[in-house]
Amino acid sequence: MTYPQPEVIRTLNEQYVPCKLESAKHPEIARRLNVRWLPAIAVIDPADERPASLSFGFLPPQDLFQELAFGSAVTAMAQKRYDDAHALFQKVAEDPAADRAPEAYYWWGVSRYRQSKDFKASVTPTWGKIVERWPGSQWARKVGFGLR
Repeated sequence: MTYPQPEVIRTLNEQYVPCKLESAKHPEIARRLNVRWLPAIAVIDPADERPASLSFGFLPPQDLFQELAFGSAVTAMAQKRYDDAHALFQKVAEDPAADRAPEAYYWWGVSRYRQSKDFKASVTPTWGKIVERWPGSQWARKVGFGLR
């Protein structure tokens, strides 16, 4: 249902190296990527071949695009391409339909800190959004210490 969609095909082919893995035929790769259930989407950092993000279960196209953007942001941050990471985290964080939005705000703050080395100035704008939009959530509790 998702993968035959023209926009999905175009995005995967233009921005990623899509690979279909049959875990039963390649259990060593599935173990290395921590794939424990199918379907799974892994965005893998090409520099170190580790999963930047891993998602299990069926995803409709819009959710797939958010998952790909999130994984790409984590990869960009790991590669110290902070401006790219910020733009991708922002894309996910500010999408009202993105389930990963609070996590994207969290990592956006971390990425800003890694770039600037100024903790308060880096995390306050992004982590503050978590507390504002998801008060009482686990994500709000995780970032509360950084906002004091």
